[in-house]
Amino acid sequence: PNSVKFEQMLKCVSISDWALQLVDNRRERVLLRGVRAAAENAKVKTAFGNLYEDFVPIQLAGNMIFRTLEGRVRATLVLEARLRNASMFDLSLAELTAARR
Repeated sequence: PNSVKFEQMLKCVSISDWALQLVDNRRERVLLRGVRAAAENAKVKTAFGNLYEDFVPIQLAGNMIFRTLEGRVRATLVLEARLRNASMFDLSLAELTAARR
């Protein structure tokens, strides 16, 4: 059902703050932060889940947005793994955030 798909989509694009700083596009970072915040709030998540399940236009738009974000997140997680495995990239979240500015 659509509720299961919605849950999977949210999980797929929820990433750590550290990984989030590796996303190049500022708008995508903001969007991913918002998705994670919504996923962490049960009432908001339920409300969005209900909208997703009940309204086809929202399903279509949501699928399109999440498909794009999923690709970005996947690439970011690959980059994060490479950087962490290289052991030359041992920055704290604060250092990474400051470098991003």
